[in-house]
Amino acid sequence: MKGSNSHNSGLKMSLHRIQTLTDAIFALAMILMILFLEFPESIDISPVELHKFLFEQFQTVGLFAITFIILAFYWISNHQQNHYLRYTDQKHLWINILYLLSIVLIPYSNAFGMTFTNDWLSQAFYSLNIFLIGFFSFLNWAYATKDHRLVDPDLDPQIITSVKKAILVEPLVALLATIVAFVKPSLCGPTFLLVPIIIVYLDAKAKKAKPAKESKI
Repeated sequence: MKGSNSHNSGLKMSLHRIQTLTDAIFALAMILMILFLEFPESIDISPVELHKFLFEQFQTVGLFAITFIILAFYWISNHQQNHYLRYTDQKHLWINILYLLSIVLIPYSNAFGMTFTNDWLSQAFYSLNIFLIGFFSFLNWAYATKDHRLVDPDLDPQIITSVKKAILVEPLVALLATIVAFVKPSLCGPTFLLVPIIIVYLDAKAKKAKPAKESKI
């Protein structure tokens, strides 16, 4: 029993370290995106030119805000998953490394999306980056919960399923945005506004279903 406890505590320490690394990379990615926003080349411009410049930046700033919110949703999702995790292993750590690689890539793909708003390949690249984050997030949860591998043995299967459904929102919207990029590149970014709408709807639906289940007990 003593050796088992020692082994588990070591695994828990590894989990804590990947959580710390994840928080740091999320923060770094969210901060770095702001560096790709443009600023007038000179301060000696007329108010008319300045206002024109600001209006031209509206779509760029909008995509920055959308990406920031999407990353926030991914961070919250990751935090919720980690709430149920108890241990980690080498495969789980490598899935997380690929997940973090996708997040680190976001400032780069987002810069392409903000700069070339009407180019289908730039928008598709951005959307596929968002998809990859969601894919590895789903893979992380599916691996951890398979046969309750890294979670409590008594974790409710309904919780496992509901978390899986929530994780799939972003990657599915990202696939839709990729298709939109081929048809109308400028609408690719706004497509991601579906993410908060769908998640809020699912949360409201879950809250309504909860009291109904409790009343049957």
